[in-house]
Amino acid sequence: MKKQALQLLTVLVLVLTATTVEAVVWVNDICRTLPEGPSVLCENMVTQGAELYFKANANIMSFFAETEIGSAKEYNFTIALSLVQSTLGYLKEANANYNQAAQIGSTAGYISAEIELLKSFDYDKFAAEKGLNDAIKERVKCFLKSGDVIGIYQEVAYRIEEVTTTLKVVEKNLQNNVKPQISTVWELLQKFSDLTLFGNYATVMAMAAFGQQ
Repeated sequence: MKKQALQLLTVLVLVLTATTVEAVVWVNDICRTLPEGPSVLCENMVTQGAELYFKANANIMSFFAETEIGSAKEYNFTIALSLVQSTLGYLKEANANYNQAAQIGSTAGYISAEIELLKSFDYDKFAAEKGLNDAIKERVKCFLKSGDVIGIYQEVAYRIEEVTTTLKVVEKNLQNNVKPQISTVWELLQKFSDLTLFGNYATVMAMAAFGQQ
């Protein structure tokens, strides 16, 4: 059984290595802390996850635009509901990718030399030079400074679930032809914005620690 699992992993690595696209925008390029095979698998998982997340983001931004339009004329429940449900679909897939990456990473373990690069980096100096949001920087720093790359994947998955919970409230309102409360829409925008910066800072700060920026 173990031999079959190893053979399957090897095949997956070969396939994914051939199709890996270099991506350095959102929760990417931090899996070099893992052994080569699992690293390739995780990078593909998080790259696909980022693609799905940005598609969700595009749809929810269109929903916010519909909300703004609806404040001046008749609210289009059909369009708004379609955008919210599409967003939920993309987030569900993205969440699965990050949970799977975390599972692969947890099984694989870390490469000590790469983890030491994360632990020894001066994140505060870098953040000050780049003008990063301090509160979000601190959250990312807590994971990277302790070498907890898997924790970043888990945090992203958890935050996606939080966003999904709020989105489902909005979905239920729209299904009942009730405009979502503006406070809920604000909360949704804030959660998406926070998560977007968190994922980007994870990439930017890790790349700097690895000497790639």
